[in-house]
Amino acid sequence: MIRQKNWQTYQQYKPTRFQKVYSLAQGFSKRKQVSLDEVFEDVVQLHIQNYSFNEIELILEGKYYRSTSTRNFANNQHDFDVWLTFGETGQGKSTFTNAVCGKQVAVEGEGIDSQTTTINIYESKHNKVLVIDTPGLFDTRNKTNQDISDEIVEMVQDRLKQNANIKAIFFIWCPVVSMRFRFDHIKDNLEKTLGVDALKSVIFLVNEISNDWSRRHEEAYNDFLQKLKENGLRNPVGLVDFKSIDDEAIQELKNLAEEVVPYRKEIFEAHREMIYESKFLEIIRKDEEEKRKRKEIEEPLKKQMKEMENTHKKNLDNMEGKVKNLSDQNKESSRKLEEYENKQKELERRTQSMQSENESLKRGMEQLREDNERALRREKQEHEMSRFYHQTFTPLSSISILDPRSNAGHSASLPTSQNLSITFPIDPPQSTTKHYKGGQFIPGGGHAPRGGIDLPVSYSSLSNSSTNSSSSVAPQSTTKHYKGGQFIPGGGRAPKGGIDLPI
Repeated sequence: MIRQKNWQTYQQYKPTRFQKVYSLAQGFSKRKQVSLDEVFEDVVQLHIQNYSFNEIELILEGKYYRSTSTRNFANNQHDFDVWLTFGETGQGKSTFTNAVCGKQVAVEGEGIDSQTTTINIYESKHNKVLVIDTPGLFDTRNKTNQDISDEIVEMVQDRLKQNANIKAIFFIWCPVVSMRFRFDHIKDNLEKTLGVDALKSVIFLVNEISNDWSRRHEEAYNDFLQKLKENGLRNPVGLVDFKSIDDEAIQELKNLAEEVVPYRKEIFEAHREMIYESKFLEIIRKDEEEKRKRKEIEEPLKKQMKEMENTHKKNLDNMEGKVKNLSDQNKESSRKLEEYENKQKELERRTQSMQSENESLKRGMEQLREDNERALRREKQEHEMSRFYHQTFTPLSSISILDPRSNAGHSASLPTSQNLSITFPIDPPQSTTKHYKGGQFIPGGGHAPRGGIDLPVSYSSLSNSSTNSSSSVAPQSTTKHYKGGQFIPGGGRAPKGGIDLPI
């Protein structure tokens, strides 16, 4: 049965698709004797995740499911009538079960408190009846109606595997315990649990507690009958005091059971398939709803992520540009630093070269001074020797004197005993060098070195004065001429016009 609100979902997911899913889950459940509910839900979840049916079966093989193996009943129980109790908590279902079985087999509660927490099957061999005692709806122990319904479905399924039908469903109500009969809720619960056709198998059984029965209970009972009539139900109704049920009353109950349609396996299978189809559609609906909600959440997130990615990419591009600029600046700085280092090295090299040249020039100047001092000493010695030579001479026996007044010469004899001294005028010794400061022009062209230089003066005056005397001795040369650009003692080169330096 497809509800109108699920029609669009139903059109999207065709019944053929459900049939494949349901057949797979049902076949696996029967083969493994495990819970169909658990298997079916897993199959649907895997199916909507686009797994193939072969893949789903392989996945199911690796999972653990709760076992639902069939209970063993004696062979002679197959001809027993099966009665199923149904109703609210505390209405007397367990009391009814004990009365049918003729002994205390089920725990009875007091008032509206729940005592039956699990489904149990009790037998009456004397009456050949099996009673399925179920927990009451609206359980006082916080057990939900859905849990109770699921347990009933499982028990009915288990029982129908062995027996062809359930003879009757006894819908039990006790006005003495609960004046308010929640007919609509219980009816809806029965239809959800066993299907609409299950109403055809229902016998409404009213628990009449004779000692407490009163006029107001009678009125509640009449209102109940009117409620059934308003809902178009023509099901049998029995008014019985459960404390006084005997064999005769049980036979009357059997007669009532003959008036209803047995709840057969085919009815249950059809209803169960419809239940699972509803579950299928509900799972699909929830999945679609979750996808829609997820999409509503994910779309803004995707948009935000896209914006973040764009911002990140833009920042990354900017960062890469800055890194490139910094890299170029670093390269330029490295290049300038390298140039500076090269200049520093060149400056250091030139400084070392200049220092070496200065050292060489100093040594040359020192050598030049020493040479000048030696030359001065030698010249002084020579001058002293020349002076001594010119002041002292050997006596002569005769002297020839030329008479300027005649061309003929006259000779005169001088006494040999007398010594004749002739003194030639000799100029006082003059300095033979001149000091030139650094950078000063020097004879022959050019400039004096940085530390200055001592150069010899001209000897022309001395030479001219000494040529008049034949007895004078020619002075020896005390200088050496160096051409322009020629290396000179002490380091350096001679100026362009050349230079005379002391030997």
